[in-house]
Amino acid sequence: MLYFIGGVVCQKVITDVRSGAPSYIEDLAGVEVVLTGMPTSLPQFVVSATFGREEKDKQDGHTFRILFETPSGEEVISGPFPLGFKNDSFVSRLNVEIPNFPIKEEGRYFIHVQIEKRKKWTDVSKIPFIVDKIVSEGDK
Repeated sequence: MLYFIGGVVCQKVITDVRSGAPSYIEDLAGVEVVLTGMPTSLPQFVVSATFGREEKDKQDGHTFRILFETPSGEEVISGPFPLGFKNDSFVSRLNVEIPNFPIKEEGRYFIHVQIEKRKKWTDVSKIPFIVDKIVSEGDK
């Protein structure tokens, strides 16, 4: 059985060469992103997801996807992405770079991490961030 261990949305992931331990730079979960105009796009960011599998589960073919939900309910899907469990490892970590995500409106956005169970995509994580627009004197 596949299970979700954790996820991070950040600007950059740096992995230590010796230990393989990741460092997450500028975590975006729950952050308020302030923009000067819309429509626009966010600078590149990374969705990092870590999954585990039961000892008896040696099958390959596990996948996950990322679903972006806008404040108006529009859904944008990225993936699916294969989860590569190396050798006999029971943990798989995957970093997905998201370039130029479009922002058309202010409000609360969600990043859903989903796995496929019984041919249906199911949320394992829902990470929020908020987009606000700076109102300049000329826009008043």
